Amino acid sequence: MEQAMVVGEPTGNWLDKLLAVRVQVNTETLLAAGLLVAAVLTRFTDLESRVMSHDESLHTFYSWELEQGRGYRHTPLMHGPLQFHLVALSYFLFGDSDGSARIPAALAGVAAVGLIFVFRQWFGRTGTLLVNLTVTDDSGESANSSRVVSIGVGPPVPPPPSQSGKCSVPAKGRQIHFFRVLSEDQSAKVITGQFLENVDCSDVFYLCGDVRLGGLSAGQKELWMGTICQMDDLGNNTFRFHLVGGKNWISVGEDETYVTPQFDCSPHIYCKSFGY
Repeated sequence: MEQAMVVGEPTGNWLDKLLAVRVQVNTETLLAAGLLVAAVLTRFTDLESRVMSHDESLHTFYSWELEQGRGYRHTPLMHGPLQFHLVALSYFLFGDSDGSARIPAALAGVAAVGLIFVFRQWFGRTGTLLVNLTVTDDSGESANSSRVVSIGVGPPVPPPPSQSGKCSVPAKGRQIHFFRVLSEDQSAKVITGQFLENVDCSDVFYLCGDVRLGGLSAGQKELWMGTICQMDDLGNNTFRFHLVGGKNWISVGEDETYVTPQFDCSPHIYCKSFGY
């Protein structure tokens, strides 16, 4: 029969009882402690060297802007504000780096392992340990997600022009798509932007559509940058827009710019200089 050793007997007043810790040291407790240690090691060891994704670059950049005092504006195309505020807090405490950007997610991964023991009455002893073994393993694709948040601090850089491919078939969608401005040339009416979602030409190439900013809510001023006559796919959700017309212009870093289709525009009239 397994013997349990009781550590810490609550005695004295209520404060002594609050501070006293009653722990049963047995095989299950030791295994739980070992799994928590393994969770910490697998999530915090070599924290800066993991491969990172497009979404994580957005988390990092906007968290960095928040930490720099530039504020935070939520968009439903990305995750809620908690993640951005936690990463910004990590930047404030530990400095801005890939490693510090991942600390909140790494801590959440460790907490997930510990929380499983809270539900052990439903999992059972064996089930709790088996579930913890699968969550503690940080070598697989799904487990990696608790360690990876970002691809570094600073705005993403558009790929070189050699990677571009001209969009040929116009999209037939009717929804708007937001992108972040990476570069702009007002004299040439050219904007390079990275969309805040995974898209390709068939999603966002609105021939004779518009590039706009604002105007989506009551009282919000709408800016019209121009009509789309050509788009080049640069990869990584990044496109170069060739525009005509327009009444306004935008700056690098703007992240609420969007493309929208126009159904009363003829490319044979507005985009004649582009071969239509």
